[in-house]
Amino acid sequence: SWVAASHDDGQSWGSPVALPFPSPRDLDLECDGNGAWIVAAGLSYFAPLLVTRSTDSGENWSEPRGIASPGRAQEPGGGPSLATTSPGHLTLAWSSGGSSGATTGRDGDM
Repeated sequence: SWVAASHDDGQSWGSPVALPFPSPRDLDLECDGNGAWIVAAGLSYFAPLLVTRSTDSGENWSEPRGIASPGRAQEPGGGPSLATTSPGHLTLAWSSGGSSGATTGRDGDM
């Protein structure tokens, strides 16, 4: 999967940059309100959701980390979905076959 940025309301786009994980089934990108980009991705129905962060418009990404244990992995069509609730605070939601699957945290946690 790839990401590209526009700094002129979509009139032009920078070169695409690869995300730091193989082709995910589902992904969502959100800006944290402080300039960082967060991507949450599900690689398969049975794998943990992965989260990565960029502070330079997608040029570089943090090492992806699991945000949910395999026992709480997403169901088909079940996420992930990121939302900025206030600057620096994000909510991540997804559907799960077991316990509820939602977490919140400051972007430094994600």
